[in-house]
Amino acid sequence: MSMMLMAMAMKIKTGNPLRKLVLLKLADNANDQGECWPSIPYLAATCEMAERSVQHHIKWLHEQGFLWVEPRKSKNGGHQSNIYHLTLEKRLQMPPDEDEKGDLPPAENQEKKGAAQGAGSAGANGASLSEVPVQHIRQGLSFDSLGVEQPLHPEPIIKNLSLEPIPPLPPNNSECVEPDKDKTDRGKPDWTAPDRHYRKPDNPDADHPEPENLTRRPAERMDYGAYLAAYNALVGDRLPHAVTVNEERKRKLRSLVKSLATPNLEGFRAYVSAFLDHAKPFYFGFGDAGWIADFDYLLRQKTLTRVREGTL
Repeated sequence: MSMMLMAMAMKIKTGNPLRKLVLLKLADNANDQGECWPSIPYLAATCEMAERSVQHHIKWLHEQGFLWVEPRKSKNGGHQSNIYHLTLEKRLQMPPDEDEKGDLPPAENQEKKGAAQGAGSAGANGASLSEVPVQHIRQGLSFDSLGVEQPLHPEPIIKNLSLEPIPPLPPNNSECVEPDKDKTDRGKPDWTAPDRHYRKPDNPDADHPEPENLTRRPAERMDYGAYLAAYNALVGDRLPHAVTVNEERKRKLRSLVKSLATPNLEGFRAYVSAFLDHAKPFYFGFGDAGWIADFDYLLRQKTLTRVREGTL
């Protein structure tokens, strides 16, 4: 790649972006002498265009003096890729041709003409927009009233440039009207009046609880020993007795009692009695495995569900 040729190719105007891309690719493949021999399929694949388009652009570059083509063939007469000699240095010294200027699309030429006309537009009285004082525009005068044509612009321009009137300042403090307190303070308690929300009982001798006695009563503590004694008395010698109550048993016992229909000691006794009445002999050790239910088994939520559903 020749950096000098790449710099020259960047400065040259070809009038077509795809043609400029082909020229840059040729300069990228050329050596310092301006020679390169890329194939047409390679240029088409690199520039992402059809081979016919590449040939058309190379022909135009050859006709305009950007390069000259040296065809070559192999020893057996087969066709090989041409050698392209870039002459960009000479082309930079030459004035641009009319074909190069007029190769832009019609839409771009029309847009440039319109922009040039808009930049130098004059009004009906012969005054251009640049001659209009800025203070007239600030006062809200439109382009039509000044006799100046509105210039072409890619973005819409608002004709009426007058500003909205600034609202007047509020009156002095002496003339201000106080707001209605009934409306602004509605729904807010008046903490300055201590007796406003307090109502004394009609009969002070009646049995009314004192304010200091309205505290929440502490939860009744569970007598774990009573539950163990009730369990041992009910099971007798049919199931193993429970001797100690650790933290895990306490937690499971509290959860079980809360799930009972009667969450107290009497409800626990009814639950144990129902288990003893409906459980199969398997739970009492009359099986081949020799397993027997115990206190921990009755503390399970699954056991309570089976007792209620009668699936023991």
